[in-house]
Amino acid sequence: MRFLSPLAVLLLSTAAFADTLTAPSTITAVTVYADAAQVTRTVTLDLPAGRHSLTVTDLPWATAPLGVQLTAPEGVATGALSLRAGRLTPADAPKTAAQQAAETALDTARAALVQAQADRDGAQALVDAALARADFLNRVTADVGPDIGPAQVVAMADTIATETLAAKRAAADAGAALPAADRAVTDAQDAVTAAEEALSAVTPDATEGQQLTVALDVTKAGPTTLTLTHLVEGAYWRPAYGLTLARGDVPALTLDRGAFVTQDTGEDWRGVDLTLSTAQLNQQMTPSEPWPKLRRIGPPDAPEARTFADDAAMPEAVMAAPMMAEATASDDLVLYHFPAAVDVATGVEDLRIALDRISLAPEVEARAIPAIDQTAFQVARFTNPTDEILLPGQALLTRDGAVIGTTDLDRLAPGQETEVGFGPIEGLRLTAIQPTRAEGDSGIIVKSNRQETTVVYTVENLTTRDWTVRLLDTVSYSEQDDLTVDVTADPAPTETDVDDQRGLWAWSLPVPAGETAKVTVTESLGWPSDMVLQP
Repeated sequence: MRFLSPLAVLLLSTAAFADTLTAPSTITAVTVYADAAQVTRTVTLDLPAGRHSLTVTDLPWATAPLGVQLTAPEGVATGALSLRAGRLTPADAPKTAAQQAAETALDTARAALVQAQADRDGAQALVDAALARADFLNRVTADVGPDIGPAQVVAMADTIATETLAAKRAAADAGAALPAADRAVTDAQDAVTAAEEALSAVTPDATEGQQLTVALDVTKAGPTTLTLTHLVEGAYWRPAYGLTLARGDVPALTLDRGAFVTQDTGEDWRGVDLTLSTAQLNQQMTPSEPWPKLRRIGPPDAPEARTFADDAAMPEAVMAAPMMAEATASDDLVLYHFPAAVDVATGVEDLRIALDRISLAPEVEARAIPAIDQTAFQVARFTNPTDEILLPGQALLTRDGAVIGTTDLDRLAPGQETEVGFGPIEGLRLTAIQPTRAEGDSGIIVKSNRQETTVVYTVENLTTRDWTVRLLDTVSYSEQDDLTVDVTADPAPTETDVDDQRGLWAWSLPVPAGETAKVTVTESLGWPSDMVLQP
């Protein structure tokens, strides 16, 4: 039998376990939840046969250890995974085409700035030279000797004057080019700034991230693509709605559904396949545990005696129960997939995407609450016609083509009805006048007190169209035999106890253009003299 030397064993071990491999990854898909996101990325490299250690060098700092999964094709087996946030392996990620183009544009802009500054300096040099020549000529003095006649003096003066004039004209001509040269420098500086911003926009954040190391056993060498999925914190989406009301003979209401996607994970998402999920990863996952109610009896009005032993024996869950927040039902899970690839920059961007448009069948009314408001309001009531829950979110309101404001929509289940206010109708003015109020004893024999109040509500139509106004008012009611309440109204209400709310009355009032509608409500209350009316 032949035995291998220790050196041979070492060489064979080295051949069986190759050097550590490093590779960047590419984000291909993202599923965003209400409080996190799942990122899918691919790692493509040429794998030799044998056992290797692969380090994926470009995971963001927000990567959560739980949920990291690596899928390999046939012929590649994966082993232990480790996620490292410090002492990272140096990695020089290749530049993208967008980065290379931005760097080229920046180099071009900087070269143009250098040339513009040189042209400006050249123009200034011409001005300075001409002014220096003129200044020199101004300081020239003539030494008139006995051999120089008057004609020569005149000729010398003419020469100085001519040359001085030429020098100043040259300075003026050169100076005329300076404003354009200054503008060229400013434009070139702006171009450099814009190019730097463009490069920054396509350059990944330099924030230190994390690296994933995995053991691989390769039996089928060659080009290989690994798929890595992991969760990241710092990403979420929220609904965004647009409600458009078109008034007319047949009112129409449309609901545009969209979403805002925000992420601050430490890396940009570029050209990713985006899916939105209504799942909440951090919500309550198991039902609450009910606890028996221990009841006690004791003397009337005597406080229950408590001992330290009683407190110690009480289950902890009973003590914590009053502080538990009410769980929000998630019902069925809904996924929204966006058909086009999207970009979402980290920490600096809210991406809005459109989901769909829903046509609604609204009931539109002009609602007046004259006891509180000074104008009537436009209100639209509608039912969720879809099979999906409409999640709560902010909505932009548009009425007859004009944006009028925003409102918050509550969660709306399929088939559930809700109503949305579409702002004031300034031409429907409301007033509430209280002309009479009488209080006093109704007589010694009866021994009761009474209160009588009359309120007159008016709706004035200052518009050019006819309106049917739904006026709402609350009137007094009693649940005590000794307190009598008598309420009369002129005209009589169209509806009482609206939506099963006692004391809420409604009137349907036709109010033609330029006219005023009036409602008079009188209340009479009576009670024993030894009692008082509570506010």
